[in-house]
Amino acid sequence: MPLVQERIPDSPEYGFFALYDHGDPVATFQHCQRRGWKYCGGPSAYRESVFIPELEDAGRALLDELELLC
Repeated sequence: MPLVQERIPDSPEYGFFALYDHGDPVATFQHCQRRGWKYCGGPSAYRESVFIPELEDAGRALLDELELLC
């Protein structure tokens, strides 16, 4: 299944990470890249941890669906 993302110039870059144990979420983490080496990929110089409920909901919904496909 391809994943397509729209690039929005000059917008913050967010990351969502989750640890699952047999289909159950154990821990999640989110960050916002404040300064990076390159915009499109590469290491960041400064990231700030954040909590955005909408990002949490979307990330967990996506991972829950992927669990059903495995």
